[in-house]
Amino acid sequence: MADEVQTRLQKEVATLQKEVQRIDASNEQTRSSIEQTRFDFCAGMDAMGKEMRQMFEKLLLKIDSNITAKNLIEPSGSTESRPIIVSDEKQFTEHSKLQCPRFNGDDFLGWKLKVEQFFAADNTEDKHKVLIAMMHLDGRALQWHQKFIRDKGSLHEVTWNQYSLSLQARFCDTESTNPFYVLVAHKHTNTVEEYFEEFESLLSLVDISEDQALGIFISNLKPEVEQRIRLFYPKTLNHAFNLAKQVEVMIFNLPRKPNIPYKHILKSDEDDTLSGLEVTNDEISAIEATFDHVLPP
Repeated sequence: MADEVQTRLQKEVATLQKEVQRIDASNEQTRSSIEQTRFDFCAGMDAMGKEMRQMFEKLLLKIDSNITAKNLIEPSGSTESRPIIVSDEKQFTEHSKLQCPRFNGDDFLGWKLKVEQFFAADNTEDKHKVLIAMMHLDGRALQWHQKFIRDKGSLHEVTWNQYSLSLQARFCDTESTNPFYVLVAHKHTNTVEEYFEEFESLLSLVDISEDQALGIFISNLKPEVEQRIRLFYPKTLNHAFNLAKQVEVMIFNLPRKPNIPYKHILKSDEDDTLSGLEVTNDEISAIEATFDHVLPP
């Protein structure tokens, strides 16, 4: 009797095990199906989102070209009737992935540098620069633009140079209005690296020769640095910068990685073979020698 019960239980256990295995296999198949469905759904949503973004960007460009020119170029109170010229010529960005920097009234010189770089990279024609820039104004800058339109009556005859100079006159303080004045007044008060970075930023806003830039850079260095690098008559701005770095290391005992020369490539259109010039070992030895003597004031 006991043997019959045990045999029956074993059969039932075996049957249950088979059922569990079948359920596990079914669950695994269901999980795989759900995972594939989720993957397909996410991929479809990503594709749909990308398509919608592209459609939205095209719509914005169309709105910009058809509505903005009408509402912003002409003041709202103007009663003058002008013909609407329809053109297939592209009025805005050449490359849709490039983004024009926005301006809200702060740091005009920094924004001017960025927007000029954008125009150069986008191959923007001069006649389109004002239209593009005004579409990227916020806050105080946008309020100024609306008043500028009312005063001018129209933007049809306003060049980018006139428009940017008007922006500069409004949002630069008196001392910063002339970038050359700011460059000449900029003194070496922190590290040589920081001074040079700020100097380059200002230099990009003015049109002066390499020799003029070199003279201003050296003259505005700290006296203890300037006196020593003048002994080497540097011919390029980059060479003067590298010499100043070496002098700074020796004066202030600043840390420097061994066997790694200080280099800085100038942003210049000229093909200057000395633009990447390093400080030589002889020059380093000569700089060290200056610390054994008292330099004249």
